[in-house]
Amino acid sequence: EKLAIRKTAAGLSRMVMTWWSKVERVVVHKQQHEVEKIEKHRLDKRLDKLVAKTERCSKLLASRVNTFMHHQTQSQSQNATPAPSASVGTGAAGAAGKASARGAKSVDSLASLGTHHSQPRSQRKVTFREADELSDGVS
Repeated sequence: EKLAIRKTAAGLSRMVMTWWSKVERVVVHKQQHEVEKIEKHRLDKRLDKLVAKTERCSKLLASRVNTFMHHQTQSQSQNATPAPSASVGTGAAGAAGKASARGAKSVDSLASLGTHHSQPRSQRKVTFREADELSDGVS
């Protein structure tokens, strides 16, 4: 009779130990999940700061390129002497205007890359079209 009670007690104690080890695994998993969540939040904030800094730098670069192109166009138009019979949009000034238009177009595409987002990067969803536009604008 005592042997039967001992076997039953041993079986129950094994079941209790198994149950507590499973509970411990669940607790460890939850703790790991919380740590990962905090780390992800920290990394997202860092990435958002880097993206904001990159946007500021690209806007600054775009404005400097625009200023440079504007000064180039002005200096070329001041140095160029149009022929008396030349029509509007031809000659050196016309070529400078066309070059300026091309430069402005590429600068505008640079400026559009530095758009400000109201949401953090982790909450934004980028479509494939936007990703293609961004990659086209960079190269």
